[in-house]
Amino acid sequence: MKTTTQEIADDQLIANAIKGDSTAFEALVDRYKDTVYRLAYRMVGNHEDAQDVSQECFVRLYRVLPKYNPKLPFAPWLYRICTNLCINWLQRRSRRIATQSMTGTEEWTDRWDVPDLEPGPEQVIATKEDRERVLAAVGELPLQLRLPLVLRFLLDLTFREISEILGLPLGTVATRVRRATEMLRKTIHAEEGEQTK
Repeated sequence: MKTTTQEIADDQLIANAIKGDSTAFEALVDRYKDTVYRLAYRMVGNHEDAQDVSQECFVRLYRVLPKYNPKLPFAPWLYRICTNLCINWLQRRSRRIATQSMTGTEEWTDRWDVPDLEPGPEQVIATKEDRERVLAAVGELPLQLRLPLVLRFLLDLTFREISEILGLPLGTVATRVRRATEMLRKTIHAEEGEQTK
């Protein structure tokens, strides 16, 4: 019985890819491409640039894979590569993401959807507007707060994993996620207050 690449653990795929097995490397790319793209999209703010960053991430992965320490979890290591590329991209481009591109996403919106209920048309509109308001507010956050928030809620990473990816102390990560959440809450409440006037 032939084993599919989906059944092979990351560490085996990595070992095979390091030995030159292109099928193993392609399987790693297939396994992580959607998550890497979503992370890049959240950071750079538009589809084309996220695709470029994602592609560069896997090019970089191919070059540095032999340096990977198999004693460490692979996914956070890969996300760190992507995160560093996003930071470099943002620094090159202008240190600021335009918020109009943050509101048109479909890739991350399921995080903000109301599950399993069949809302009426009014609720659908309200939910979509709420989601777009939250996503726009996320795009307004400073990078140092946006990055840990995206890693926490987009990728469901633990504070410890985020700490390893960003090279920050655990307490700093927790503080930044809390501050980002508070800033989002204040921004959204302020917008709601303006809408009721």
